[in-house]
Amino acid sequence: MIVLEVSILSNANTVDLQYNNIESISDAIIPFDTTELHIQNNLISNISTNELPYLLYLNKLFLGDNIIKQIADSSFLGVGNLTTLGLHGNKLTSIGNMTFHGLENLIEIGLSFNKISFLADSAFSQMTQLEKINLRNNNIKLLTNKTFHNLGKLQELNLRGNKISDFSAGIFSSLTNLTFLTLRSNKIKKIHHDSLIGLSNLNELSISTNEIENIESFSFIWTSKLESLSLANNKLSDLSNMTFYGLGSLTFLNLDSNDLSDLNRGVFSSLKNLIVLRLKGNKLSIIRARYFIGLEKLEELWLGSNLQLKEIEDFGFVTLTNLWHLDLSESGIETLEKNDLKGLVSITTFHFGYGPLRLVEEGAFSDLKKLNFLELVQTELETLSENVFNTSNHPVVQDTYIGDGNWRCDRRLCWLLNNNMFTIVDEPLCAGPPHLAGLAFKSLTHDDLCCNITCKLDYSHGQKLCNIKDLGHFWLWYI
Repeated sequence: MIVLEVSILSNANTVDLQYNNIESISDAIIPFDTTELHIQNNLISNISTNELPYLLYLNKLFLGDNIIKQIADSSFLGVGNLTTLGLHGNKLTSIGNMTFHGLENLIEIGLSFNKISFLADSAFSQMTQLEKINLRNNNIKLLTNKTFHNLGKLQELNLRGNKISDFSAGIFSSLTNLTFLTLRSNKIKKIHHDSLIGLSNLNELSISTNEIENIESFSFIWTSKLESLSLANNKLSDLSNMTFYGLGSLTFLNLDSNDLSDLNRGVFSSLKNLIVLRLKGNKLSIIRARYFIGLEKLEELWLGSNLQLKEIEDFGFVTLTNLWHLDLSESGIETLEKNDLKGLVSITTFHFGYGPLRLVEEGAFSDLKKLNFLELVQTELETLSENVFNTSNHPVVQDTYIGDGNWRCDRRLCWLLNNNMFTIVDEPLCAGPPHLAGLAFKSLTHDDLCCNITCKLDYSHGQKLCNIKDLGHFWLWYI
């Protein structure tokens, strides 16, 4: 046995024994008045009864990133004043009723990245002062109504990355002071109307990256103080009008990457304080005005990556007068019509790139009087009319991205050259006409785009042939 005698580090009574190849805590002689002990990243495989010395002043003990497989019952009796215990990154498979016996003063425990598949019903019940439990990335499949019993002071619970498939009534009923709960990356298929009973003070909830197909009506009436809810990366295809009933305090809702193809009228109508709504990566084919009834305070709307989205109903966004960020990138929309964006008087940021957009009708941006960021990259646009704002008093768009399109650098874009109301910050290239193809738009001169030309009709093609000055031959050139 190698005995390591250590000295106090600084005046904080902290002892650091990391990376010493320690195989047993008893290998170290630890000062009796140590308040913080670090034994992470060693080779400890078991903690036996009485192995820990009596350290009555010890408040924080970190045993993470060892190879601990087993902890004997009552092993922590000698450190009864602990407030923080770190056991992350070990090989624990079970937590018994007496594993943490004697730790009545513990406030925070970290058990993430172990292999825990079994939690005894009373594993945490003696630790009534607990405020944080981290059980991320284990193999937990089952939770009962006794798993977190008697933890009325618990504020944060991390159950991410386990194998939980169901959580029914009573599991969280005693956690009346919980403010943060994540069940992300489990195997949950359904949220029952009584699953969240007891979580009256919950502020943030993530159940993303599960297999949820159904949320029963009124499931969230128990969480009236909830401000952030993530249901992203599930299998939701339908939401009832009562799905989000009771969430009057909600400000953030993430429904990205589900299977939503349509939304019921007023589905979000109870979310009076919602600020951010994410619906990216769904299967929406049309945007209807009825979707956003009741969302007068909404500021950010993310609708990108709805590849089947082909149409925006006239005045589809008209109620969203406080919206400043709109993302419609990676959609299937080919024409942005003049009434599609009506009512968006507060928009400052608009993303509409990476799709088959071919035409922006004159007046389509007429209500976007505060726009200062415009993204139209990688579309099928050939031109952009100077009348898209349909007003001489259009906003100063400080950041305009139009690169990697199919731009025809002809007279229709003459207005955009050296226009101090638009600052093109990327390097769009011309796709035509032939003599300008491949040139950077910003490198063109007034004569390149706006020169005098003479034209004659080409009746065989039904188009005009225009003689570009100084070239001496004819090119197809739209004017």
